[in-house]
Amino acid sequence: MTEQKLLEIYRPAALASIEDVITLLSRLGHELDGSDLAGLKMFNTAYLLVTKTIAEARDEFTDFGAMQRLDIGFVGYYIEALAEYLRDGHTVPAWQEAFEASHGGRSRMLTLALGVNAHINNDLGQSLRDVGGVASEDYKPVNRLIASISGQIIKDTGIGLGPLSGVEAVIMARLIKSWRRYDWRVYEGLMAGALDRDQIEREGKIRAIKLKKLPWPR
Repeated sequence: MTEQKLLEIYRPAALASIEDVITLLSRLGHELDGSDLAGLKMFNTAYLLVTKTIAEARDEFTDFGAMQRLDIGFVGYYIEALAEYLRDGHTVPAWQEAFEASHGGRSRMLTLALGVNAHINNDLGQSLRDVGGVASEDYKPVNRLIASISGQIIKDTGIGLGPLSGVEAVIMARLIKSWRRYDWRVYEGLMAGALDRDQIEREGKIRAIKLKKLPWPR
């Protein structure tokens, strides 16, 4: 996987809909197969499944246009962090931890959790700020949608192949719900001028370190 190849499939100006985000993530997933970042495929697969679920539930949102703008901006943080890592060997701390784990040798569940941590705890609050936020009644139901597919995420990422798959699904859904609640507060802090990017990046790093200390199943 190279920065050049990534930028061949990522054209920010061409992202006009959530369907474009789905296409981008699908193409990236194919590129990650067999690459030295093959472990990132687990996060990418989970991200793709969540994005598809949000797209399919568009009629449940009061302002799907705002949700769509959020999704377009949100994916940019992921791709730009990956491009920076491929180019320079380093990027923002939480993503650094996720990409390094993706080279292999770590628990599959931890590898997925580090990617989710980076994208939610580093990127989501900033993405909300960038688009001027979304209605809270549209933000909160996403937790329910994610919980409804948590088992499918564990299955599709290849993690849930053992007797603990149900437990792993519950753990991941609860982590995501907790982190998304935190990131709404991050968004409010950014809008109030009480938080900045450096503080967010430090917190993302701290959460990644804490994740690595947990006794994850292999």
